[in-house]
Amino acid sequence: MSDLPDLTGRVASISGATSGLGYATALWLLRKGAKVYIGARNESKAVAVLGKLEREGLGPGNGTPIYHKLDLANPKDAKESAEEFLKREERLDILVNNAALLAKPFELGPLGIQDIVIVNHISPFLFTSILLPLLKKTALLPDADVRIVNVSSYGHNFAVNVKFEEKEDFNGPNRENGPKDNVNRYGYTKLMNILWTKELSRRLKVSVDDGSSRIMCLSLHPGTVATEGITKWLMSFIWPVNYLLNAAYYLFSYTTDKASGTILIAAAAPNVRSERSEYDGAYLIPIGKIGKVSKDASDEKKQADLWNLTERILFDEIL
Repeated sequence: MSDLPDLTGRVASISGATSGLGYATALWLLRKGAKVYIGARNESKAVAVLGKLEREGLGPGNGTPIYHKLDLANPKDAKESAEEFLKREERLDILVNNAALLAKPFELGPLGIQDIVIVNHISPFLFTSILLPLLKKTALLPDADVRIVNVSSYGHNFAVNVKFEEKEDFNGPNRENGPKDNVNRYGYTKLMNILWTKELSRRLKVSVDDGSSRIMCLSLHPGTVATEGITKWLMSFIWPVNYLLNAAYYLFSYTTDKASGTILIAAAAPNVRSERSEYDGAYLIPIGKIGKVSKDASDEKKQADLWNLTERILFDEIL
């Protein structure tokens, strides 16, 4: 990542940065001089990570890691977290929505919506929306380069024929808990990440010049990644399938350090800004290339429908 610019004086916020891709992304941004907020719900774990980051070689000229409480399991907590961030900071240059639940059995969360949709879409949507005024303010500063990055997945291709017309649509077409059902649920939320990113990009482009039109939005698939969370999920299968799946997965996986490359390119690479017309609203694949999305992800009606349904629920229940 030697081609990333000097980020001294810039501020970044990364969710799910206590391990895996989020941690690797935070480390690189810190090494480039950014102040990086580590968004996490577990304070003791986050504090331990701050110490680990220091031991990873951060020194003079590097940025500062800061813990920021962020619990995406409940949109009310995500709202409070964003409001607290606004009290702490005068600018925000890079927002990376990385935290996510992986494939898991169906379980209802707050608002009567399944927990994986809350954590992977609704709470990040609300967190980002509340931070938008600060992002817009930052975008008006000299030499600003403000970006919103949503970490999606190739798994978005597993979600087909979806609709976003009423609240119950967020609970999907079925509540079965087989391995395929669980993977499809995860893919459903990763489709939402892309739909939301594209609609947000479109809305910002046509906004009045309050900084909105200067903000770039990107989603991405980081690649097949060997992370702690993936290992835990693979090992949940019955023996010996779990060991065989785990071995095969790791054989063809990127390291978290390499996989973070696509996130870092989306967040800070100079060519993304200089070629804005190509990259704004785009979906990136490893390492940092513009990729194709599914038919559903390209559907502008679904992009708008998801946005409107999410807003309607949040206004009815939270705001």
